[in-house]
Amino acid sequence: MIESYTHRLFNRADTPILYLCSFMRFIYRLLTTFLTCLPMLLIAVSWEFLPVRLPLHFTRYGLPDRFGNRYEWYGQLLGTLLLLVIVRALILRTVSNKLDKGQAQGPALYLITAGFVASFNALLILQGLYIRPLFAQWQPLLVALLASSFVYFAVPLSEPISGSKIRLSTLSQPQPISQWLHPLSRLIGIRVNLLAALLMVAVKPQDRWSIALMANVLAFLAIVILGLVKQRRSI
Repeated sequence: MIESYTHRLFNRADTPILYLCSFMRFIYRLLTTFLTCLPMLLIAVSWEFLPVRLPLHFTRYGLPDRFGNRYEWYGQLLGTLLLLVIVRALILRTVSNKLDKGQAQGPALYLITAGFVASFNALLILQGLYIRPLFAQWQPLLVALLASSFVYFAVPLSEPISGSKIRLSTLSQPQPISQWLHPLSRLIGIRVNLLAALLMVAVKPQDRWSIALMANVLAFLAIVILGLVKQRRSI
């Protein structure tokens, strides 16, 4: 099986293009891996300058209630980084079909998700160094920005057309409601999360999750209403 696959691969006319795509994919993965691990690398380089005693856990009121040494703190950061990397891999695997079909912007998704993983880890590092609950305060804003950028780069602008050929007779027919419902829903998801992120900067940290939840619930209700209108008109 491997020999037959290799034979078909090396006898294709677009083999140089495949090599170039594989090389670029390798560069993206290498760059995203470096970006993901950058905060941990900076901590490793500045190990001697770290405090001996660092907070490991914060209460709901933002006060540290458990401390540990640098090794315990660094191990906790590594565990969190591993969890974030697994979640990122699952997210990218979910949109792998769209990445293969060119419906999603692969390089941008790889870089953005890696940047958000690094940002989450950097917040954990800063809250340990400054002994302030920075992660709990700014996590909702990062989640809202991630949701907005993910919808922008992963969801195609127009609804994919089923079938390999488009008949000329269908061009003169009225445009289905789904053709404008899809980009409108995409636009709602992007704008709502961006607006929520802007509002989070001006409100108290304990109210940020409520704003994110309320904004997405309202966006979901708007999309559901539009879907019901589409279904009613199609009957």
